[in-house]
Amino acid sequence: MTRAWGLLAVAGLLAGTPVAARGQAMAMDDGVVYTYVSFDELEYRGGSEERPVEFDALAWIGGDFNRLWVKVDGEQSTRGGTGEVEGQLLYGLVIAPFWDFQAGLGIDTRFGGGERRARGLLAIGLQGLAPYWFEVESALFVSHEGDVSARVQASYDLLFTQRLILEPEL
Repeated sequence: MTRAWGLLAVAGLLAGTPVAARGQAMAMDDGVVYTYVSFDELEYRGGSEERPVEFDALAWIGGDFNRLWVKVDGEQSTRGGTGEVEGQLLYGLVIAPFWDFQAGLGIDTRFGGGERRARGLLAIGLQGLAPYWFEVESALFVSHEGDVSARVQASYDLLFTQRLILEPEL
């Protein structure tokens, strides 16, 4: 019985299906709605002439498998009225344990000097936790003018204590 349970559990993990203790597949209900908001960066730099405020935030709402993501990243000068903001509205679908496929729309805006430039984007990406706890986020963007660009970010948390964490990012 133990060997059969082990084989069933391994087969379930490979197929992406959670397995209960007695060998039957667990019922996963995506009816519960969760929310999450995170500011990775929210800083004011008073030493420079422009005195910019920089921010990098994300939020999502949804269940275990389907989520609506909002990502905002930018910089705003508090003196000169210049800056840039990138925003994305994405649908996320869990495709494997710890991995989300994301697709949606974005806008990239730059402003200052009396003018404002914006471009619409179609975004497709993959976000997740790679082996050895590397957080990976990759995205492919296609603008409304047909320009194609890509972004890949990876980070790792180095825990010195429970509260002191260094996060190098590439």
